[in-house]
Amino acid sequence: MSKEFKHKSHSIRNLILFNITRLLWITCNLSGYAKANTNPVWQIPGHLTITEGESANITCHFQFQRAISYNNIVVKIKWRKDNGTEIRNETIHSNISFSVLPFKYLHKNQSGLYTCDVKMEIPLLFEGQGNGTYLFVTGKHQGPDIAPKTWVLALSVLIPLLVIVIAMTFRRYKRHNQAREHRTESNAQVAPQESTSQDAAEITYASINRQKINQRENQQRILERMNSGSQGQHSPLEEQVLYSAICLKQVD
Repeated sequence: MSKEFKHKSHSIRNLILFNITRLLWITCNLSGYAKANTNPVWQIPGHLTITEGESANITCHFQFQRAISYNNIVVKIKWRKDNGTEIRNETIHSNISFSVLPFKYLHKNQSGLYTCDVKMEIPLLFEGQGNGTYLFVTGKHQGPDIAPKTWVLALSVLIPLLVIVIAMTFRRYKRHNQAREHRTESNAQVAPQESTSQDAAEITYASINRQKINQRENQQRILERMNSGSQGQHSPLEEQVLYSAICLKQVD
């Protein structure tokens, strides 16, 4: 009896050890299989620039091994921003191998690095992380913001130029006014002289015409006197006429 009991005990112990060894071997093979079949994860696009107010999509792809032919799988996908804030959590119960993160009416504060974390629970345990997509949201119809130093430098150059232009314009305007005043004064001085000269010319012309008329009248009177036969001493009227004629000649 004792020998049979010992033999049975030894057989049971060997069976237990065999089962433990087999279990360890299966466990090691399964863990190695899972590590050897780690599915890659990648994102499209790697960089995205969008104008504020527009829409965009980021896609996370994960590739299963061909040996996995299960129709029902469980994949959990988490989207994170700047490797910290979780913005979306999604669970897939089919053989779909991608996830889309949509954006609508983007704002500037949504710029950042977006990463997807993929975890497959059934049929095999698998975890992976995408390479990340950097989203840059720009303002509407304008480029990146200009630094304050750039504005300061631009103003430091433009303000002196503006002052110089204003000074030159004022100086030119002042010279133009002075020249116009000088021309006005000159015209005012020339006008009386021209009017005086014109009046004098008219008076002189009238005087000369009058003198010429008187001279002709005196000559006619002298001729009439001579034709009438009056000779010898001249009358006072004739002397006056001759004197007037001589005076007129001197005036001419």
